[in-house]
Amino acid sequence: MVPAEMKRIGYDLRWKTGTLDHYVGDLLAALVAEGKEEFRFICYGESRHEKFVKSLGGAAEFRLAPWPRYGLAAQLDFPRALRKDRVQILHCPFYVMPWLAGAATVVTFHDIIPFTKYSDKRGLSRFLVCSMYRMAARRAKAILTVSDFSRQDTVRVLGVRESKVRVAHDAPGPYAFTEPKPDRYADYMPYFACMTARHIESKNTVAAVKAWKIFRERTGLRHKLLIGGNTTEEGRAQLVEAGCGEDCRLLGFVPDEEMASFFHYAEAFVTPSLYEGFGLPPLEAMAAGAPVLSSNAASLPEVCGDAALYFDPSRPEDLADLMNQIATHPELGKRMIEKGRGRAKMFSYQKSASRILDLYRDLLNMAQAR
Repeated sequence: MVPAEMKRIGYDLRWKTGTLDHYVGDLLAALVAEGKEEFRFICYGESRHEKFVKSLGGAAEFRLAPWPRYGLAAQLDFPRALRKDRVQILHCPFYVMPWLAGAATVVTFHDIIPFTKYSDKRGLSRFLVCSMYRMAARRAKAILTVSDFSRQDTVRVLGVRESKVRVAHDAPGPYAFTEPKPDRYADYMPYFACMTARHIESKNTVAAVKAWKIFRERTGLRHKLLIGGNTTEEGRAQLVEAGCGEDCRLLGFVPDEEMASFFHYAEAFVTPSLYEGFGLPPLEAMAAGAPVLSSNAASLPEVCGDAALYFDPSRPEDLADLMNQIATHPELGKRMIEKGRGRAKMFSYQKSASRILDLYRDLLNMAQAR
């Protein structure tokens, strides 16, 4: 039996998929573990999520949510389910939320890319996405962001008051701390590693390819460049045009079980991004034991602290210089690895869950006072 005084939190688990899979799942696991004496979590997801919810123990219940993540059905049926389950707070770990939830809603804005020049949305599609952001910003009782940089952007672009926005950082997944296995990447060593994504313009991956070419031309060293992650056909074409070929490999999706090895055996992990709401890959690279060369833009200095070497993302030659330093000064790499491991341990979903649970309490106290 569940004690009647337990507070009932709805959690939109439908977003445990794709690039949000670990954030949504790992954060929920931490929320349940930290709040199990006080909160009851009602998790709305697809059938494939039921096993995951059961693994969290008795403080979480699963509800099948057959409605699509985008669409009118969710706007109508989700609020009915929330009323039936007597949910007091709904936590949506992405910007999409039911506008008439009937419960105090907490929504996460990971970044505001749709409002920037780096958005891959155009025309009506971009208008609709930005409208959903604005609606969520108005309707939500509280907004979570994954960095202070993203918090400032959210306040500035969406015009919400600062007190409405709180920060609960992202964190490395457990796979980043696993023992690396050299077999998968032995044939590539020595290499620099990089990650790309659909938003190739914000990831600035082309700059990594240009810097790598400059590094090879200046030094004569034969390091390869391995680029993980999926991008668009247009993005692949840009990378090929920039110089991706035999020694610059587009690996595509890197599975979790290979991620620690991909990072660990790299001479350094390179992050040339122009815009990041958080910037998880460099932090995971630090956790796995790789030196990090990072752009000095957006949230990256906030996340990487003094554990990375920084460069201007508009100057590939500056990145090439850092590649040379790492490749020719082993002791520098060792010092950076030690700093990076310590930095990665500063971020955890337990810490973020503690902040979010405090937010739940504040919202419940405000409701009780009214």
